[in-house]
Amino acid sequence: MATIPGQWNTARGAENRVFRIAGCALAGTAAAVFAAFALVMALDPFDYPVETHLHVAVMTAWLGLFAVQALLATGGDIALHRRLGMAGGLLAICIAVSGSIVAVSAIAGERIPPIFSPGYFLVMTHMDLVAFTGLVAFALAQRRRSEWHKRLMLCALLALYEPVLGRVFLLLLVPALGGPQSALPLLAANTGAFEAARCLVHCALLAGLALWDWRATGRLHRAWLPGLLAIGSIYAVSALLGAQEAVSAFAVAIAGGV
Repeated sequence: MATIPGQWNTARGAENRVFRIAGCALAGTAAAVFAAFALVMALDPFDYPVETHLHVAVMTAWLGLFAVQALLATGGDIALHRRLGMAGGLLAICIAVSGSIVAVSAIAGERIPPIFSPGYFLVMTHMDLVAFTGLVAFALAQRRRSEWHKRLMLCALLALYEPVLGRVFLLLLVPALGGPQSALPLLAANTGAFEAARCLVHCALLAGLALWDWRATGRLHRAWLPGLLAIGSIYAVSALLGAQEAVSAFAVAIAGGV
């Protein structure tokens, strides 16, 4: 029996290492990809409305806070981690609200990626927000069970990788296919293949994280399953509803009222 505390501490230490490294790396990578895309595409911030800048500010704050929280939860000030958790929950709500507003504004301003229809973009954006906020809410409900809370928060962060992967794919494919004039029409004609590949990579990221956790701690935790289902549902529901003409007409109609 004397070995049980040591085994428990070893498992907890491995769990903490996974959460600390993955949390900081994923949050930093997401921020870097958004910044790199804006620079490579030479996006002019003055071309975007106020709500877009507010959404960027809220998203950046949440990503930064996630990295801080990952450090605090795995060897820092737990009391401060818990207090900051409330701020993280409020930021998550702000992300959902501002993200919805920005999606509608982007459709109205014809700023959506040219490879997506308005209906598909509207459904995809809101499914991403639903998956993200749902996982954050689940994680907060499980905050007294740290092994569930940490993994669910990583799943919530990974749910936000839908737009991250979209930008990575475009940064890689557009130059490889001869530039925007030839690449974008080709990608628009093969949106299904583009999204299938993005879904596979997205799910593979979560699966890889779960396997790393399994190897580090010695067990495959059930908390990864809600994340996998949430991420898969983003693409499945978007493919099912986004192609419907009624949905595209609705997207254009509500955007026209902005």
